[in-house]
Amino acid sequence: MSKKGKFDINAVTIPTFNVKLLDGKSVTVRAIIMKEYRNLLLSKDGSDDALDHLTAIEQVVTNCIVEDIDPSKLTAYDFENIFVKAFEFGTGSKDLPVSFQCSNEIVKTDAEDQTTIGPCNAIIKNKILFNKIVPSITDTDIPEEKEFEIQEGVSVTLTRPNFKDTAFFKINASNGETVIENIIRHFKQVQVGEVVSDITMVDAEDMTELFDRIQPGTISEMHDYIFNIPRISYDMKLKCPSCDKRYNHKLVGIEDFFI
Repeated sequence: MSKKGKFDINAVTIPTFNVKLLDGKSVTVRAIIMKEYRNLLLSKDGSDDALDHLTAIEQVVTNCIVEDIDPSKLTAYDFENIFVKAFEFGTGSKDLPVSFQCSNEIVKTDAEDQTTIGPCNAIIKNKILFNKIVPSITDTDIPEEKEFEIQEGVSVTLTRPNFKDTAFFKINASNGETVIENIIRHFKQVQVGEVVSDITMVDAEDMTELFDRIQPGTISEMHDYIFNIPRISYDMKLKCPSCDKRYNHKLVGIEDFFI
């Protein structure tokens, strides 16, 4: 039997669940709530800057992890997967509607029977099934830091990119950031003999000179460490409803799903 009384906001709890990380451990996460969902919509629809939406996603994950761990230390895949799970449980959705524009070149005829060749541009609609999202690569054991020997007694330590680093580079590559600049951005320290120098203690001119002295094979290893990291991925088979063109489309990284 109910009775009148003062409303206690603490009686309203948010459901939690466990998300398994790539290293086999589990982290307790709560569902996304309306305030966070609203901020996601505002950042996506109210700004042309993709970084604003990345920041909103980052804040959701930070808020939804209920354990005392540093979200920035998570692999990009774990971070993105936690967001997907929090979104899925909070919205109650099992899938995410997506649409693509057909780029197939077709022959078009105008009102005067003149023919031209151009993109189909029809909209292809599909859905991403959350339970079919997988890591983008099978080798998921990527250390947080890795040391690269430049020559005997000289080495450089790089830090693994986190979710925002990786997503931002993919989005910002069209704005001119080069692969080399991205690799240098993840330099942590330089060691010469017993002397270890934090990268902030190395001036820009010496940094450029240092990079130019590294052998191409070592640069290739650094590239693989920075860019070959697991992210959320999803394989789609699409068919254009207008021209029947078929596509095998792969989404990689949260920016392909939500931005």
